[in-house]
Formats: sequence, C-alpha cells, structure tokens
Amino acid sequence: MKLSKFYIFASLLLAVAVLPLASCSDDKLGDTIFPEVTDELDPTAYTYNFDKWLVENYLKPYNVKFNYKLADIDANMNYNLIPADYNKAVDLALLTKYLWFDVYDKIAGDKLLKETSPRVLQLVGSSALNPSSGSETVGLAEGGVKVTLFNVNNLDVNNFQNVNDGALHTMHHEYTHILHQKKNYPTEFNRLSVGRYDASNWTSRGDDEGGVVNSLGFITKYASSEYREDFAETVACYITMTDAQWNRALELATRGWTSWTDAAGREGWYSFFYYSNNVANDSNKIYIPEVSIRYTANNEKFTGDYQRAVKPFTNDTTYNADGEMVVSQLDANGYRVDKADNRYVVDASNQHIPVKVYPVVDEDEVDGKEVILQKLNIARKWLMDDWGIDLDAIREEVQWRQRNYNMEELRQQIANMGN
Repeated sequence: MKLSKFYIFASLLLAVAVLPLASCSDDKLGDTIFPEVTDELDPTAYTYNFDKWLVENYLKPYNVKFNYKLADIDANMNYNLIPADYNKAVDLALLTKYLWFDVYDKIAGDKLLKETSPRVLQLVGSSALNPSSGSETVGLAEGGVKVTLFNVNNLDVNNFQNVNDGALHTMHHEYTHILHQKKNYPTEFNRLSVGRYDASNWTSRGDDEGGVVNSLGFITKYASSEYREDFAETVACYITMTDAQWNRALELATRGWTSWTDAAGREGWYSFFYYSNNVANDSNKIYIPEVSIRYTANNEKFTGDYQRAVKPFTNDTTYNADGEMVVSQLDANGYRVDKADNRYVVDASNQHIPVKVYPVVDEDEVDGKEVILQKLNIARKWLMDDWGIDLDAIREEVQWRQRNYNMEELRQQIANMGN
C-alpha cells in the first residue's frame, strides 16, 4: 500500500501544562527548564561524546533537550514504535543543527530560536503508520513545546533527497506550526482555497507527483487537507524544494487533469491524450503520462498544437542511441502491436509517425499557479513583518547547505568532544 506522509499539529496537549516554556531576556537565555545534566554524564559511556555535544549545542545555547532514546512516556501508545538507531540519531542531530538551527541563527539571529524553538526534539526510529487511511505520520508538533521526528532509522545521509523529503522538510514544517501558533498569520491565506480542502480524502487526490492538487492551488496533497497544514507546507516546501522541484510544481499547477484507467487496468492521472490512429472521436481517446511523450526533433516544450510522437506504455520497449523506439512487430495495417488496444502508427521504416497530442482542458476554475504564489507571498510577508525572518534568505541558505554538507566533517564535532 502506498502511504501518504503527513504531520500532526496539536495546539493544546498535556505537554503544555507539564513543560512550560522558559523565558528569554534580550541578553541571554534564562535558566534551563531541565535539570543540570552535565555532571551526570558518564565519561566511560559509549554515548558520552554525543551526549556532551548535545548539551553544548542544544541544551545550553537553546534550552532544547534532544531526545534520541525512547521511553514509554515519550511515545504514542497507539503506534508500534521502535527507538532510533544510535548512529542515525547522531547524524540527524548534526544535520538538524546545521540545516535548521544554524540557518536561522545566521539569517534571523540566535535570539529567535531561543524564544521560539521547541523545548524538546524527540526521535523515533520507525514510522507511525495509519493503515486505515493509508498514511504515515512523519512529524508531530505538540503545543509549540515538543517536535517528534519519526522514521529516523531510514535516514540516508548520502542521499540528499532522502534527507530533504524526510527530516529536513519535517523540521521546517513543524517549526512553521510553532511560529503561527504564537502569532496568527493573516486570515487572507485561509480564504484563497475556501471549499477546496478535504480533510478526509486528501490522500486520494491525484498521484504522488501532486499535479492534481497543484492545479487546485496546493503545493502538496497534504496541503490540501486543511488551511493550517497548507500554510506549513507552503513554507516548508519553498525552503526545501530545489528550483527544479518548485518550478515543476508551478508548471503542473497550470494544467488540466483527469483520471483514467487504461486497457490493462492501470489507473492514473493524466494531462495529455491522443486519438488512436489519429482518428478524433471519444472512443479512440487514449490518455498518456508525460513520460510517454517523445519530443519532436526541435525538442519543443508543450506549446502550439502539441504535435508529439508517443511512446508505448510497456516497460520492455527498447530504444536506439538516438532515443528512437526499436519496433519489432507490426500488424497487417502497419501498426505496431504492443498489447490489446495499444497500437501506434509507424511508417515503412518502422519509425513513429507523430500523432497529435492534446492537453486536458483545465476545468477546475482555479489558477493553481497564481494561488500558490499568492499563498507564498502572504507567508513571506508575515514571516518578515511578524518575525523578522527573510524567507528567501532562509531558502537560499538551506539550498546551499543541503547541497554541500559533509557528514564526515560534521561527525568530527562529536569526536572532538573527547579532547
């Protein structure tokens, strides 16, 4: 079962009552809300260097307790959870500091995180699966006090996209929740997509790439669940998505979309279709995924009359060095035969005759790209006016760091604690 990732933001939980926020003066962070633990660390323990580094880099400067061990009191008993792997926890602690805390310190000043960061960061090794809804909880923010990061044991620090899609995105998503809990963002944001949120069925809104919800004005499927998640997703995606990913979402937002089941029973969402044998009638209409469109020689983008050669659906088709399909079987009429109902026009040289590919008409009455950009501008202005946070500067710094981090150099910080 394909799982859709989502986050939980709880504004009022017991954690607020038992773990109050500490105040922060203009000059320095006030007394810690946690007991003094430095003297309790065992220098002979395997984890001593890491524990000491956490005290020096989270507890002392930010009044933040970084929990990588999992006790029952720290876990949701509705899930079957396991603790974080120690080495994964070390790497995530280093990356969290480098890609979150250090970024905000540099752009907005260290006072901001001292006042607004969660007091507890809790790591959980496994995912929090919700099989009834086909979803996976990847982050949990509790009352602005505690943020839980799940699925830590699947962290792959050698795969930038893994780090970006998992922990890094979650950090910025949950931190956005904390900020808007303290200061409300403009209600103008909520009005941009009135009537288009779907808290119950957001997981089924289109495919994983998100084009369907992009067209409705949401940056991700989860953003379409409700307005607070929409706000947090808009900020987090803008910070963590690469230029290519962000621009891709905006392009998908300009398209029309339709669901369709092909002759083999495969269901999907499509933006393009063609007519079998170039005969235009509804019975010949065949929808195609974008990956099945082979551009013409001049490599035109999607403009004009959408004249394109179409690849077959099958995965076993071969192509020559020029990317042209190698045709192995024709029927009596000169059409390539793949499977039942999947025929493609070829000429005498077994090359495709281009078929005219049409765009699906966008009938949702929403300018998805414009709505996403309006939401971004509201978030950008609110972050600057209410928090003094330059969102574009945060994004630029994160983008650079997530492309250039060196885990061996970061890990050396832990090793140096023993000196």
